[in-house]
Amino acid sequence: MIRVTLETLVMGNIPGASVLILRPIASEAEHNMVLPICIGPVEAAAIAKALSREKSTRPMTHSLLGTVMGTLGGKLQRIVISKVQGTVFYASLHIKQADTVYKIDARPSDAVALAVRLKVPMYVSENVMETAGFPAWVNVKQLQDEVEIEEFHDFVEHLSPGDFVLDDGGKKEA
Repeated sequence: MIRVTLETLVMGNIPGASVLILRPIASEAEHNMVLPICIGPVEAAAIAKALSREKSTRPMTHSLLGTVMGTLGGKLQRIVISKVQGTVFYASLHIKQADTVYKIDARPSDAVALAVRLKVPMYVSENVMETAGFPAWVNVKQLQDEVEIEEFHDFVEHLSPGDFVLDDGGKKEA
């Protein structure tokens, strides 16, 4: 499992799709990918509301679910995006109650909305990241620089005195 954070939420126009982009956290730096997931505009609005920490006068659906879990002695431990089939992603809520952990099927948008509200970790399976992830383009320049430095070091290590001979036909100017 790869721990991720919500990097970006792109709000689409109704009826257009919105996109949430998940990125591995800093300690997962070896995973140089981002995971975009298309969601509906209503779901995106629910996540945006959670991100803004704006208070509602009445409980919204995700806040209500969090309150119900807590009232019944449960605690959301984490969310996991564990599977992708075509363009459909599958997530689960991992809720601990007493000594039992329940895994409840959920849409990724709902799972992320809850995770943001309740401040719990989010995870993506390595298989999902490999299948549906994209290179984190912001890191491409850094990777390119590392390759160029490695090539330069290789060049310098293999230099010999013969590499510095002038190719002027053997004539030296006075």
